[in-house]
Amino acid sequence: MAENKNRVLFIPGVIAPTFRGSWSYFHNVEEIAKKSNLEAIVCPLPTWGSIETRAPILREFIQNHLKNQNFHVVAHSKGGVDFRYLLQEQPELVSQIKSLTSISVPYKGSPIADFFSTLLGPLKKIGLFPHFFATLQELKSSSMKGIWTKDFEFPIFYIGARINSLNKTYPLFWLTHYLINKKEGDNDGLVSLDSCKHGKRISIEHADHIALIGHFFIKYRAFNYDKFLKKIFENIKSI
Repeated sequence: MAENKNRVLFIPGVIAPTFRGSWSYFHNVEEIAKKSNLEAIVCPLPTWGSIETRAPILREFIQNHLKNQNFHVVAHSKGGVDFRYLLQEQPELVSQIKSLTSISVPYKGSPIADFFSTLLGPLKKIGLFPHFFATLQELKSSSMKGIWTKDFEFPIFYIGARINSLNKTYPLFWLTHYLINKKEGDNDGLVSLDSCKHGKRISIEHADHIALIGHFFIKYRAFNYDKFLKKIFENIKSI
């Protein structure tokens, strides 16, 4: 197997599309990685979809672009859920992984998935938005219980985030932050700090869920996205 400590696979979550070019899920990650002498590769995944839909695409991408190579993994949100599932179903991939860094991954689910599954239930009953509802179903707190049945020997790290100021938060998360805070405490608008704990903590950021991938008027929301990525890259380089 080719030894490569400088290649980092980024796995996107849902909601935001994974366009390339001027708009990509992890904003400008390839250029920021180069400054740290790393190569960032972003796997294009569907905006919505079940694990059974997204994990095979991720597996094929790894086979096509990273076959017989070692690499680090950075996963945001549901991307971490899909990746963990893939490793459990395809254990031969484990030997390729140098490390896993989770960014606000809902390992214990999210109350928001429960809330919207109930609120929008009638749309599901008439067959609308099947991929959206499949995503919600998997991210419900009840669905995530006991899903992880294996441990891995490679280093695992996590980053959580909390919203401290609504005027620096994307309005999409005002209501969801309130709902999660009532049930699970500090959160980034979609995932609580408690839900994302897995492995060794790198940091707890003051940001909302989408700021962690560098989007939606980030410079006006007092979050230094470039510095945030550099923190991840420095940790990877230390392994």
